[in-house]
Amino acid sequence: MVFLLLGAIGFSLVEPAEGPWWSRFGRALWWGLVTMTTVGYGDVVPVTFLGRLLASGLMVIGFISLSLVTATVASVFIERKFRQEKGLEAIKVTQHILILGWPEDAEALLDQLLKRLPPAIPGGPDQQGPP
Repeated sequence: MVFLLLGAIGFSLVEPAEGPWWSRFGRALWWGLVTMTTVGYGDVVPVTFLGRLLASGLMVIGFISLSLVTATVASVFIERKFRQEKGLEAIKVTQHILILGWPEDAEALLDQLLKRLPPAIPGGPDQQGPP
């Protein structure tokens, strides 16, 4: 927005145009928006050397700004996909127990966990062995 306003101010001051200042500034603001977004309708074009120099700078700034926004959005999606594939995203389940790895005392841990299960759950304390 800052570059757009600065470009429009510069364009309205450098380029020859007739009419009141708000009309020239409105036209310059339209030119700046069209230039920064790389649309380039061609209905408003600079004719002076300073105007063309200003336009060149605004084109580069617009291109860089658009590229940065696109790259940032893509980066967010790519990072999210990467984290999901690596299993680094938060797990959003309830009433589950997650055991990572297999420590030496894993069987004792599983026995303790099974003893805490309610009797109605398969594998609970009132049942012997796997269901």
